[in-house]
Amino acid sequence: MLSPLGPFGALAGRAAGGLLGGIIATAISRKIAGALVEDDRVKVLTLIQEQVTWLVTNLMLTEHELANLNANLATVIDQKTLEIIFAAKEQGRATANMLIKPLVVSVVKQRPILTYGHAQISEIVDQLETAAPISAAA
Repeated sequence: MLSPLGPFGALAGRAAGGLLGGIIATAISRKIAGALVEDDRVKVLTLIQEQVTWLVTNLMLTEHELANLNANLATVIDQKTLEIIFAAKEQGRATANMLIKPLVVSVVKQRPILTYGHAQISEIVDQLETAAPISAAA
């Protein structure tokens, strides 16, 4: 094909077309890759949220302990952590647990230790012995 501007016009047109095509392709691929990365990120964050909810529920954290845990999680959960959990594939839940559980345990360890004297224990046992027995049929 002949260009009205000669060989220089053909080369310039080819370069401009290639540049414009490259820019458009890059923009589209970034948008698609960004959507996939965001989708994966949401999946990993959902997994982390489920694991935290499970641990908080089972260990019965108070509001104060939960606030402390959230502050600790904010320092630990970053892009690198998300990538580690995502890379674990089928072991994602175990990996999330491995990263989160030590934080929850450190919060629980701050609870005051409950101590009971012999008299208190004997009194509770006596109350349990004298309480009305619960029938198996009920």
